[in-house]
Amino acid sequence: MKLIVVESPYGSDDQAEIDANVKYVRRCMSFVFDVGHAPYASHDLYTHEGVLRDEVPEERTKGMEAGYAWGAKADEVWFFMDRGFSGGMAEGMRRAMRHGKPMVFWFLDAEGGPRSFDIYDFAACFHRMSHAMVEFFGAALAVDDG
Repeated sequence: MKLIVVESPYGSDDQAEIDANVKYVRRCMSFVFDVGHAPYASHDLYTHEGVLRDEVPEERTKGMEAGYAWGAKADEVWFFMDRGFSGGMAEGMRRAMRHGKPMVFWFLDAEGGPRSFDIYDFAACFHRMSHAMVEFFGAALAVDDG
């Protein structure tokens, strides 16, 4: 059984968005259990009432740092992407890379069921996407001097 850090979006100015993110992270943890591993999601654990308040910057930082300390013990870091990629997830990625942790990216709602890809698939996809965006926006923003 591998120890898996679960990265997913959490914070928002909109309580309904936070509620949806909490529901999603719990679904992610359930998925990790279903595939035979032990999940850890500090952004769900530490944000329970009476523990830490995500909306208080010092407490948010304290929770993130505690999560990273636990994450250093993990075997892998899994990023769940259905609800986007947050700043906290980006920091989790930087730390995973710094510590040489394997990273897996998941879409639970992919057609045909959950789909994963690794950092190399992610980088190749991003590279293709960024070139396509440059071509699209370059063409869209080109000024006709004629």
